[in-house]
Amino acid sequence: MEKHMNRQNLPKILSVISMLCGILAPCLVCYWYVGLFLALVAIGLGIYVQKHFGRNRMIITAYICAGIYVVFFLMLAAGMGVYYHMIDLHK
Repeated sequence: MEKHMNRQNLPKILSVISMLCGILAPCLVCYWYVGLFLALVAIGLGIYVQKHFGRNRMIITAYICAGIYVVFFLMLAAGMGVYYHMIDLHK
């Protein structure tokens, strides 16, 4: 009976973990590698839960928070690349 209860709670538990990873990712912007890892975990868990158990609000929250962080990170990296190219640090 406990296995049956655990299987019922599995989508909720994975959704909460995905949502927490998505929320914590932007908070760890100073440690960009940890934040990026958490964002990718949030997106990966969200895809898994959505594929196997259906969509819910926690997964959408994880997608939004993780997506904002990933877009911010990519824009920052692109901006740094353009800046370094403009001042010719690659000599």
